[in-house]
Amino acid sequence: MLIVLDNAAGAEQVRLLLPGGSRSAVLITARALASMPATLRLPLEGLSGTDAFTLLSRLAGPGRMEREPQSAAALATTCGRLPLALRVTAARLAARPSWSVAEMVTRLSDEVRLLRELRVQDLSVEAAFELSFAQLDPEQSRAFMMLSLPHSLDWCVPSAAAVLCLPELETETVLESLVDAALLETPAPGRFRYHDLVGVYARAKACAGLPRASASTPSSGRSTTRRPASSAPCGPPIRWAVR
Repeated sequence: MLIVLDNAAGAEQVRLLLPGGSRSAVLITARALASMPATLRLPLEGLSGTDAFTLLSRLAGPGRMEREPQSAAALATTCGRLPLALRVTAARLAARPSWSVAEMVTRLSDEVRLLRELRVQDLSVEAAFELSFAQLDPEQSRAFMMLSLPHSLDWCVPSAAAVLCLPELETETVLESLVDAALLETPAPGRFRYHDLVGVYARAKACAGLPRASASTPSSGRSTTRRPASSAPCGPPIRWAVR
């Protein structure tokens, strides 16, 4: 018997549903896999450009993508090649046969409205991210939001520590916990990055949830440059314009 547990919230939820015998298999889908009881884990990346085009083409209607291949490629990129975002966008296009693909790309190019555009009926990219964000403790959520504000999607530990005003060891622990929550990626040890759409979500949460004058940002009225506390900075200086 195969049991499918889709979009599991956590290991505690899954353990209650696992069969006791040895003749059953369980397929679990979840954003956070680190704590899941599993013998085989398969992290899923964004689709390739070809697969993203194929998915859009199948769901949006015959010929829509083929007539605008450049706009279709731009649409896949704007959606971060995430299957859910592609599915939502294609569903919206299918329900709007008079819209061009280029028009949809234009709508998604506005970051302020991007997450609102990526929802249709009960499908929502923002809601999927919200499930992971809701599990964070205050320190994790603060780091997740604050590191999105300089519009840098790629971080090393010294730079992140400078922004968060935390020791580097503590900063790395927090960032690793965000990787386990599937809200950050780690392309190499000590390096962390947001997926493009996750970065948009984090900035939206930060604008809604952080005070305008954070204790971790300069308090003067001028543009301020701050470098990581490291003899070899891993990236450009971080600038804030505090108004």
